[in-house]
Amino acid sequence: MIATLEQRGKRWWVIRTESDHVCSTHSSKASAQEFCKRRGIVLVATHEVGATKLIKPWDYVKAEKTDKPKQETNMKEQTQNQTVSTTATPATPAAHHRFSPSKLKYLVACPGYEGSDEPSDAAIEGTMLHAAAETGETDGLTDEQARLVKMCRDYGRMIEGDCQSVHRELPLKFLSNRQSPYGVPFGTADVVAVNASCDHAHVVDYKFGRVGVEPAETNLQGWAYALGVFDLTQCNSLTVHFLMPRRDEVSSAVFERDADYKRMELTVATVLDVVEAWEAAGKPAASLRADPATCRWCARAGDCPALGQPIVALMERESSGLVFPAEMNPCRMTLEQLGQAQQVKNIVRDWPVRWIKMLDTETIRRMKAGEAVPNCAVKRKAGDRECHDTLQLNVMLATEYGFDAADMKSVMKPLLGEIEKIIAKKAGRGKGTKAVEQFADRLEDAGLVTRKPDTEYVALLD
Repeated sequence: MIATLEQRGKRWWVIRTESDHVCSTHSSKASAQEFCKRRGIVLVATHEVGATKLIKPWDYVKAEKTDKPKQETNMKEQTQNQTVSTTATPATPAAHHRFSPSKLKYLVACPGYEGSDEPSDAAIEGTMLHAAAETGETDGLTDEQARLVKMCRDYGRMIEGDCQSVHRELPLKFLSNRQSPYGVPFGTADVVAVNASCDHAHVVDYKFGRVGVEPAETNLQGWAYALGVFDLTQCNSLTVHFLMPRRDEVSSAVFERDADYKRMELTVATVLDVVEAWEAAGKPAASLRADPATCRWCARAGDCPALGQPIVALMERESSGLVFPAEMNPCRMTLEQLGQAQQVKNIVRDWPVRWIKMLDTETIRRMKAGEAVPNCAVKRKAGDRECHDTLQLNVMLATEYGFDAADMKSVMKPLLGEIEKIIAKKAGRGKGTKAVEQFADRLEDAGLVTRKPDTEYVALLD
């Protein structure tokens, strides 16, 4: 097969020259070239294309065979009638659809849920590990992170062994016939693989967090992906896999087109119907439902009236009768209320992360403007240090600092604080502080660590 390599937005697309079909999409040029090398695809050109051009979805890499079965031909005819816009491809969190698959379970809990675009450490790590799982490139990862990526790729190789085509980071539309002000909903599957007979597919989603997910049998995110693959192919069945390497768990379920498609479609469509009806009715507050698991990551937590009610009750109970704003927006609190909220915010720690961030941000803003929030002070915390080359670090520890096997075993992960404790102990009484300072200088001179920016936080006064 011959193909061209095209950069569209932030992604690289392998396009079959004779049919203009997309064989695969990748996050980097190197990954796309490696894909073509493995598949025996000859690249005749590499260039950039405008991001607004409509493209056709993926086609089978082996579709050029003249003796292909009738079922594969039908699937090709079906996919030729569908398009995916590169401007809608969720390459960044900001491009997520209002009804993306990962949001569905939260929308069931509350129609007003809206995912936050603010990057968290977990989200940044997840993006990095997803990219590594796609490309196999683990440079810059810690040993633990590289192990998690390897677990995912090993599992992928197991299910991809008898598959005719494998596609990573594949955009999938579901409920394609839906008329909605938001357009057709879509998401991006980490891996979609179709077997040689074109009658069964595998859909894989990586979950690098420490919290488990809903079982695949009832997971609405998995259902949305399943609907998308059924719409895109003529597979009679498929298996959805959720990989949770940090928990050493896999949840999978098999779905049949004839037995499961209609009920999944009806359930997912009903979720969207409820949300759109709530918005059309003017977003009545009475329909909002406060729940720790949902509110914790909701972008609207800062001024949600439903969330404000339980938090106000908790705050007033713990603050000797001080009256708080009904919607609990920190921007509308008095200085006294801000100080009291800081004193008791830990009692709502399991509720909205975003609300607590808003509380801290507003408190810091007012104090830096010269206002005095009672019993609070703004302090600065040095940014965390990150090691980029654990192998070189281990060599340095063994050759320059006398670390033996027992020392190495106690710091299997590159936790610099724990390493510094051992170095201080080895230096002896009265010499530990200087030894640690010299070690920190040595790491920086060797270019093994970088430090994240300093952060400000609110400290409570005694």
